[in-house]
Amino acid sequence: MPLEGGPRHLSALTGLRGLAALSVVQLHVAARTEYEWFGVHAFGPIALFVLSGFLLYRPFARWLLGRGTQPELWSYSVRRGARIFPAFWVVLLVWMLLHEPAVPTGAADWIKTLTLVSSLEFFGLTPGLEQTWSMGTELTWYVAVPVIALLIHALVGERGGRTSFRVQALLLVSSLPIAHLFRAYAREQEWQDAPMWLPSYLYCFCLGALVGLALEAEREGIITLTRTRRVLGMPGLLLTATVLMLVLTCSPLAGPPGLVTLTFQEQVLRNLFACGLALVLLAAGLFSPPGALLMRLLSTRWMQATGRWSYGIYLWHVPLIVLLWQEVTFPSGVLGLVTWLVVVGSVSCALGAATWVWVEKPAIAWSHSQSLPTPAPEAVVASDVPVTAPATASESPAEALVEAPAEAMAAAPAGPVDAASLDPVPRDPAPSDAEPVEVVPAPAARIGKHRAH
Repeated sequence: MPLEGGPRHLSALTGLRGLAALSVVQLHVAARTEYEWFGVHAFGPIALFVLSGFLLYRPFARWLLGRGTQPELWSYSVRRGARIFPAFWVVLLVWMLLHEPAVPTGAADWIKTLTLVSSLEFFGLTPGLEQTWSMGTELTWYVAVPVIALLIHALVGERGGRTSFRVQALLLVSSLPIAHLFRAYAREQEWQDAPMWLPSYLYCFCLGALVGLALEAEREGIITLTRTRRVLGMPGLLLTATVLMLVLTCSPLAGPPGLVTLTFQEQVLRNLFACGLALVLLAAGLFSPPGALLMRLLSTRWMQATGRWSYGIYLWHVPLIVLLWQEVTFPSGVLGLVTWLVVVGSVSCALGAATWVWVEKPAIAWSHSQSLPTPAPEAVVASDVPVTAPATASESPAEALVEAPAEAMAAAPAGPVDAASLDPVPRDPAPSDAEPVEVVPAPAARIGKHRAH
């Protein structure tokens, strides 16, 4: 079956992306004040990683379950590239014109910066765009998804069904110990860039993918989630779980408040709690009844708009903070914090909206025109799926309902959908997947005086 509640639940996922974007802005703004502790550390980027895993893995899961065709890699690659690079290049160009330290020195640096390879190196991050470390993590996930799918296919062959489901679920869950073993090894080897690499966050993507796998398996009658839906639909359960994970993420167990260096254990727990919070909110967006508080909050028009603009907000807010810090004197105390939040938040949203309309949507439309159409398998166009156009090989059923990035997920009343941008898109070519939005304590890059989270 499709996402329960259809467009309304997809709207909640769009709102979740907006919430992640705003949490990043809040955290980086607070770092400029005496209220560095104000914010939910690690949640922003990790929530986006979870959403990206959920959206991008579903068409591959359907193929591996034996219920769909193999996703077409050319279309997948074009959409992913069009989703992440054009907006980044525009912001990078503007920022280089305004901030000389951001200009690369030499051909090699230019290539690394334009291709986001520099985002995988702590000291290679563009000054004023340090938050783009998570874009490197996201890009490597884009590459990893089809590789993981091909490896699983090599294991299960054409068997599909329950056997494939079990193998996929086992491998996706195994990402949790793999990620922590990698972090421990990288720390021992003193790889200071490792906290920004995909293996450190692999379980965030894979646990989101596991949710997508479960929905696809249920849709095809391989498993049933009736009991799970009944439990998650209990009044107040997901709201209570959200509060609990929020408290844990902000507790001393997850390290001291502020953008500070953490111990290995603190970093591991902070990321685990943030991932748990993101998964609970994802579950709320998928399984809550329409009248539930979390569903209503995430589905508001403001959260929908913020979700659509989230990638632009993510890209613009740090350069804006750096410029304002250099040129404007804000009051101190609570008034200063509120002033910073209002100014940076409103201007970032305006720039994000403009970027969405004039850069992201045209790029998404172009990427769809370049895609190689693939007939949708029967299971995808079943009568219970309100699809308005056949889903391409790189689209999941969710994508066929909405078309936007994991950063802009809103209900699309009449148009296809792309895994990365769940936001209402007209009947024209549609969007593509999710991008990064925040920064979690990697070694900690400096944003002006403070470190990029």
